[in-house]
Amino acid sequence: MAHDLWLTGDPEADQLLSSDPFALLVGMLLDQQVQMETAFAGPAKIAARMGGLDVRRIADADPEEFSALASTPPSIHRYPGSMAGRVQAVARAVVDDYDGDVTRIWTDPAPSGDAPDGALVLRRLKALPGSGTRRPGSSSRCSPSRSKCSRTAGARRRARTARRGHAARSRT
Repeated sequence: MAHDLWLTGDPEADQLLSSDPFALLVGMLLDQQVQMETAFAGPAKIAARMGGLDVRRIADADPEEFSALASTPPSIHRYPGSMAGRVQAVARAVVDDYDGDVTRIWTDPAPSGDAPDGALVLRRLKALPGSGTRRPGSSSRCSPSRSKCSRTAGARRRARTARRGHAARSRT
């Protein structure tokens, strides 16, 4: 992914989101009942604890061990046990349905052979485990194939503030 995302205020977590489409998908999955920055920082916490964010390793991980990993402070979510199961279910779906390549959700051709349109991508996202009516819409606006995520004014303001704060800390 060629663009930088500023979603968490943590440069390392944001870099992971910018470079790994599965991290972005996991962040979107976690983006419920917590602040956006907390949700999108979750993939970096998983990656740090697993030595990387490998969709197959997550899908194949022992559910109890993965739940414990997700629950280790700071946890990946307000409800870490429940969300660990959802993350594993999404990872399993990506492995089984897309051969482990999450970008195929956005790039696989339509049944007609044409390029996928927004409606098809939305159907694919809704078919993922743990997907509700709100998340897939935001997921289709924030796909790796798009140049920017559509965010609320508040989210854009928080991201600008986080960038300024990081730049100020970098200069000191």
